[in-house]
Amino acid sequence: FKRRCAACVALAALGVAVIVMPRRTVDLKLDAAHLTARQWLGDAYWAARAAAAEAASVPRHKHYHFNGTAARHACEPQAPELVLHLKVPKAASTTVFDLIGTLAPKNKYRVNNRPQYLDAKHETRSARAYARYFLALKPRTVRSAHGVYLDFARLLGPGALRRTPPCYFGLVREPTKRLRSHYDYLHWGPRSPWARFWKGQDAGAPPFWDCVERRRQSGKREESRGGCLYWANAQLQYFCGVHRSCREGSEASLRRALAHARSAFAAVGVVEDLKGFLEVLERVLPGYFAGIAGTYARATIHARTTHHVETEVVPPDALDFLRTDVLKWEYALYAAVERDFRRQKRACKLP
Repeated sequence: FKRRCAACVALAALGVAVIVMPRRTVDLKLDAAHLTARQWLGDAYWAARAAAAEAASVPRHKHYHFNGTAARHACEPQAPELVLHLKVPKAASTTVFDLIGTLAPKNKYRVNNRPQYLDAKHETRSARAYARYFLALKPRTVRSAHGVYLDFARLLGPGALRRTPPCYFGLVREPTKRLRSHYDYLHWGPRSPWARFWKGQDAGAPPFWDCVERRRQSGKREESRGGCLYWANAQLQYFCGVHRSCREGSEASLRRALAHARSAFAAVGVVEDLKGFLEVLERVLPGYFAGIAGTYARATIHARTTHHVETEVVPPDALDFLRTDVLKWEYALYAAVERDFRRQKRACKLP
């Protein structure tokens, strides 16, 4: 009896260890030792949905092809096998995410919403694993989930791209507005019960501009994830990808981000002209996004609006601190993307 009890206790302990400290994701395709319990469970949910999408029958395209330069400079329609939405937080990400899911049954493509949780201690190795996972997805898949840009050729070598190169698309938002929205969303935004259960919300946090002004006066930059400057330059980091220069705003990270945006993306738009961006998507990726602009126009709720805690007086010095110091290089990214997007709209004969 004692031996049986000891065996039961050992099995129970093993079960707890597997649940609490899993070494692999639920489908055994990715490393999971660096994931928190919340991340592992969330990945398990999206992995199950991804598996169901993989099993669905989707008609194949006769001729897959992707040329980012032709899409951006000549508005030529493209037909890539794999489309990746660079889902930057608080840059119309949920709106586009919802539109992708809505159009999938009609336009007959698979959807993959699996998050990209890179291991900070082994970032390149982790990125390679995700790159292999994405390249193994079946043709006519659109992925929409948070995660930085992956340079597949650099991570896996040119020989890995035996198929049509993956095609990215994405949006950027006016940097100060995005940063404030991100901060307010974390503390007071309309988050799901699941998110509130796992992360909570600090409703007692200082208003955004009060926090920024304190940081300006103190010179302090290091913060927790809920700090007002913690998510500064997130857009720059997303487009820059996996490289040591991408960890902070700099001229080097800007050059890398723009190189990616101008080579691997069918379209990069600005949130301030979301309607125009969706019209461009219809033209350059018609096999996936035909009807997306009309679907958006008919939607009753266009975004998960964050209601700011209160109307704030913007301190001029704090605003200048963000624009010319903290977000200097992200503003340069935004300006360049906006210029490029205007040219693409003209190529598409859009006003």
